[in-house]
Amino acid sequence: MKKETEQQIMDSLTKLIENGDVSDIVVKYEKKILALENPRLSLYFAINVYDANIGEHERIVLKSKNPKYCYEFALHVDGADIEALSKVVAESKKPDLCFLFANNIEGVDIRPLECGVLLSGDAEYNYLFAKWIKGADILAHEIEVIKSKNPEYCYLFAANVEGADIELLEEVVIRSKNPQWCYEFARHVKGANIEKLQEVVIESGNPYYCYIFANNIPGADIYRLNKVISKSEEFKKYMTSMLGYDDDLKLGLLLSEEVAKKQKSKKNQNGKKNN
Repeated sequence: MKKETEQQIMDSLTKLIENGDVSDIVVKYEKKILALENPRLSLYFAINVYDANIGEHERIVLKSKNPKYCYEFALHVDGADIEALSKVVAESKKPDLCFLFANNIEGVDIRPLECGVLLSGDAEYNYLFAKWIKGADILAHEIEVIKSKNPEYCYLFAANVEGADIELLEEVVIRSKNPQWCYEFARHVKGANIEKLQEVVIESGNPYYCYIFANNIPGADIYRLNKVISKSEEFKKYMTSMLGYDDDLKLGLLLSEEVAKKQKSKKNQNGKKNN
């Protein structure tokens, strides 16, 4: 059926619902909608019309094998067949809908939905399932996240999922050579190998991540990080304008050693003059 016709029926239903004439809706529209076997219309009718024939509308939604409609039906319709609807979602292997169904639908068996997420290999939803779903198979989801080689979700898994294997996840982050996620890992993950993560940040040559690593990570090698910072004239100018000339030493060696020494010497000279 054409979208325009479908939308016209929904618009007419909406007007009747707003007017509160429920009996008229059921008499005029339900048989017509059921005859159309249109899952979108059946979903809309079941959600919005009191005394709708839930069983028949659900049959149409299930027959469509549309995982989004099945999830919405389970979420919004009282008395829905959760097991049958979850089966369609799980078989779709759509990780977002499998996660949402497991997270939002009370009483559902999470295992088939979890299999859908695992089989998808999606790093984001494997992480979310492990983090939020009670009874999730942490090891299985961790394996999928590691296999993805995605440094962001390896960091998030290590930081937020109890029982995560920090060393294995950290190895993926280090091998990614991504200074952002190496910095985040060093800052937020207990037991992180600061020295190895720092090497990636230094080798990246990125002055910004060297700067925040030096200032926020206990045990950071200020001298080596500062050598990278000192090579970027643009970054030095930016930091000087943002922090002010007199604040550089307070935050550590933000600029080159040479600049730091000059500032210290100038301050000593000013101090002598004032005395």
